Order: sequence, then structure tokens, then C-alpha cells
Amino acid sequence: MIEFVVVLAAGARFAVGFTLLASGAAKARDPVGFIRGVRDYRLVPDRLGPVVAVGVLCAELVVGMALLAGMMLAWAAAGAVALGLVFTAAIAVNLRRRRPLPCYCFGPGESISARSLVRAAALVIAAAAVLSAGWTGADLTAPTLPATLLQATVGLGLLAIMSWLLVLPELRSLRAAPGPLATAAASSSESPR
Repeated sequence: MIEFVVVLAAGARFAVGFTLLASGAAKARDPVGFIRGVRDYRLVPDRLGPVVAVGVLCAELVVGMALLAGMMLAWAAAGAVALGLVFTAAIAVNLRRRRPLPCYCFGPGESISARSLVRAAALVIAAAAVLSAGWTGADLTAPTLPATLLQATVGLGLLAIMSWLLVLPELRSLRAAPGPLATAAASSSESPR
């Protein structure tokens, strides 16, 4: 049982690492947009927006790479928990303020929502699992390539499950909504002849 928990925690290490690296890379593609986003959130003074934005972007990239490489895991996991808490708080505050802002989680495309809040909280939980496993002395770095591949596969599986759970409400609404053929058939049967 202990080994299964270690594999899950190591998988979480990969999942959090991939997530932070993808998020940081998206922000790095449009740093000016992310600076604007930090300012739009109205959590720090405007003059600190660029400093905070660059700090978050660099922290995501460094922590993500450290987690994926298995380097300084305790510090990297603590950094991931801290980043996740900041993201969760920033989203929660602006949801509470009822401000329809872009999330800037993976670029400006998605607006903040309950989904982005859950995703940020899940990041905290996964990073905390990595941190707590490290505290117990568990070795989350695999000594062999097959073990590393297993851990990475578990991490990608955790990401896939989380992604699926986050889009499940949309999938249900698509299934419940009539398709274009059903809508066309209904409108043609209602038209007078």
C-alpha cells in the first residue's frame, strides 16, 4: 500500500510540474498581457504589477522544472503549494467581487470561474501530497527508466482525470441539448405545409 501511495505522490509531482511548466510557458508567450492581467486582478498596486508578473512567471517555470527533474523536491513542492494558494486566493477574491476577468492561468483565453478555482485548489492539494510524501522520507524520484515512465504516466493520468472532471458538466449539457439534426427536424415538422 505504501508503494502505491508513493507512486501516486510521484505522479502528482509530474502532474503539478507539467501544469506549472505549461502555465508558465503560456505566460511567457505574452508577458505584457500577463502584466496587464496581474494589474486587472487589483490585488497589488499597479506599479508592482510587472514585478509580481515576472516573479510568478519565473517561479512557475523554475518550480515546474524542478518538480519534473526531481531536484530540490521539498522546496519545489513548497513553492508549488505557495503558488497554488496565491492562484486560489486571487481567483476567489475576484469571483467574490463578481469581476469577469480572464484567468491568465494558461493564457488570456478562459475567464475565471468555479472551474478555475477548483483547478487551482486541486493544484494545492496535489502539491501538498508531494510535500507531505517528501516529509515522510519517501523517495519520489525513480531510480530506473521504467519506474520514471510509470510515475510520469500516473501524473499524466491524474491530469487527464482532472481535466475530464472539470469539463464533465459541459459534456453533460452537450448530451442533453438537441443536436443540429434534431433541431432542424423539429423546425421542419412544425412548419405549415
